Parts: sequence; C-alpha cells; structure tokens
Amino acid sequence: MKNISSHLKQHLQNKNEFVVVDLYTISVVQSSWSTGLVITYQNYYYNSGGYDLTYDGKVFQGTGAHIKRDRTRLTMGTEVDTLGVEIMAGADIIIGGLPLVVAAQRGFLDGAHFIVDKAFIDPDDKTVIGHVNMFTGRVSNAETTRSRAELTVTSDLELLNISMPRTLYQPACQNDLYDSVCGVNRSVYAKTGTAGSSATTLDVPISGEASTVAEGYWNLGGVIFISGILKGIARTVKKNISGIITLANPLPSAPSAGDQLIIYPGCDKTVDTCQNKFGNLDQFRAQPFVPKPEVAI
Repeated sequence: MKNISSHLKQHLQNKNEFVVVDLYTISVVQSSWSTGLVITYQNYYYNSGGYDLTYDGKVFQGTGAHIKRDRTRLTMGTEVDTLGVEIMAGADIIIGGLPLVVAAQRGFLDGAHFIVDKAFIDPDDKTVIGHVNMFTGRVSNAETTRSRAELTVTSDLELLNISMPRTLYQPACQNDLYDSVCGVNRSVYAKTGTAGSSATTLDVPISGEASTVAEGYWNLGGVIFISGILKGIARTVKKNISGIITLANPLPSAPSAGDQLIIYPGCDKTVDTCQNKFGNLDQFRAQPFVPKPEVAI
C-alpha cells in the first residue's frame, strides 16, 4: 500500500486537473582522506519534466538529464525487485566532478541510493501538491555508451540476503578490516605513492613511501587515486611485487606518470596476519583451531 499525504488525497478527490512527473534522488557515496577515510553521501536531484521544481527544500533539475525508467510493480511478500533506468545527459550534468555518463562509466554510481517518487503538480502555479514513492533501491550495475547510462537498480530488500546466523565457528576472522569491530585505524597504515611510467590498467609501478614496504604487504588491500584523470577511482590490490601493484579489476584507463595515490594494506583474516601485521590479536574474531571437515577426532 502506498502512503500519501492528506493534502494530496484531498486534491485528487476534489480536482480533476494535475500534472504528474517523476522525481529522482541519487545519493552517491563519496570518500575523503583529509583526516582518514570518511564516507559521506552527495545528493543529486532530477525530474522528468521540462523545468526545475522546488519541493521539500530541494531543487529537482528538469533540464539537461533525460531519464526514462521501466514500469514499477507492487507485489506481496519479500521479493527483490529491480528497476531499469536509462539516463541521457550532456557534459553539463555533473556528478562527483565528472559528467554523469563518465561518472557512471568509472564506477561513481556503484552502490548509489536511488529513489523514484511520483509527484503531482498543480497546473496553475506549477507547485508540487504531494508525492508517492514508487521505488527505492541501490544501483547494482551501470553500463554506458558515449551519451547514455543504463542503470540497474535493485530493491532495498536485497539487504535481507545475508547469511544467518551472522556468527559462525570458522578459522577465518569474521571482522571486516578497518570496521568498528576490528578497530584498526586505516589512516595509520595508509601510505602515499606516485604512479610510475609504463603503467597499465592492471599493473601500476609505484614510487614514494608506498614502495618501501615488503613484497606482499599490500596484498588484498586497496588503492585510491587522489590526482590525475583517475582521481577518486578505487580498486582492490591483488598483489605487490618488485614495486608494482597488480589490481584485482582493471582501471578505466592507465594512470599517467606522476599521478598521486594512497594505498592501504589488506588482511587474509588469519591469526598470524592479525598479530604480526596489525598487532590486533585482541580483536581477532575466529576460531583458528577448528578441525577441518575431513579430519576425524
């Protein structure tokens, strides 16, 4: 059942004239390294009409970005639904400092919160009478062409797809490195570096303090570029050997020599790594001496 305000209900019952437009709210995850890793959300607002709309203290842009979505449906139960969204936008529609289509191609919209509301407009003064929420979810996939981004938005019910029970007896630590339970401070272990020449989309030579660690130190860690064409792009580090980091997934383009980056180490969730690499054994959350399934005792 959809909930609407009493004002909108009264208007729909008493008047036959109104205009309907879609309101789109996109909340993009943003990271900052100024004082350690800080996760924030930047909101962007658009509507399917031909003019800007001000509603609930927000300005929904009506020009520049043309958005078309699939039909939504209402079902009983806990079925995880998806919504297809197509966005055509020019270079003047900016997200994260980049044109929207470029931002989508570089992964800036991955995991973004996406809200679709149907707004009812008074045709006389073009004010919003009220709205009905049509879909809420997160961007699970983005495909792009030169001028178009095609997004797949998955319902928030997907968050229910978690393993239960949450705590299991297993030899690998159940904490996520740097989370509140693990307690390791990412900024303490992060180091800055510079991309060298002959870098590819998967292998990046590095110099600076990030190159002074032992081989394998950055394995399973992460890297985020803080300057150059790849600024803001993050990837998982597969391994580091001889001053070269190999990424788990390719970059949109090869970094240029001199591009600045920050790298932080990873964890293989073993007791040795927790104790010797991070000195964090008190927070180790596993049972490393659980027998293997095939061992009879």
